[in-house]
Amino acid sequence: PLYSSAASDVYKRQDIAVRATRKPSESLVGRKLATIAWAPYGSVSGVQTTEPFTEEHAWVSYSGGLCGLRATSYVESRVSPRCIAYRTDSVAAASAAIAAGLGFGFLPCMLGDMTPGLMRVGPVVPELQDELWLLTHQDIRRSWRVKAFMTFCAAAVAELKPLVEGQRLLLVE
Repeated sequence: PLYSSAASDVYKRQDIAVRATRKPSESLVGRKLATIAWAPYGSVSGVQTTEPFTEEHAWVSYSGGLCGLRATSYVESRVSPRCIAYRTDSVAAASAAIAAGLGFGFLPCMLGDMTPGLMRVGPVVPELQDELWLLTHQDIRRSWRVKAFMTFCAAAVAELKPLVEGQRLLLVE
């Protein structure tokens, strides 16, 4: 796989990793591609408010390996525990749960804006932002194949940067 959640995985299986982090491992080199924006979303069929924090609305939150997400602590500091209707250790599962109407939840805009059945119910929350990095081993960074692939990836992400950074809503039908 191209994506890995652990720096050690790059050493074991991959030459290149795309990582969402504010602090890449010092043993890897690369470049920041974009800032990942997060915003609150709700189901298109179930949204009756654009103020999800004002009432006792149901929420989707994160668990397991995603407990450390800023979105998790942001929601849990504003929402009563009894209003957390669903917890998951998968951003994709959270997206599906929100679209199914289980509650409001925070998603990266690059996922939430492209997922049918979802709509933003609030603005991007700057304190939840993360960074998207393209990383490789120091000893192979000059390889022509690694350079070519990293250049290609950087250009592809640059085209989608407004989506990743929450600046452009995509209309999905």
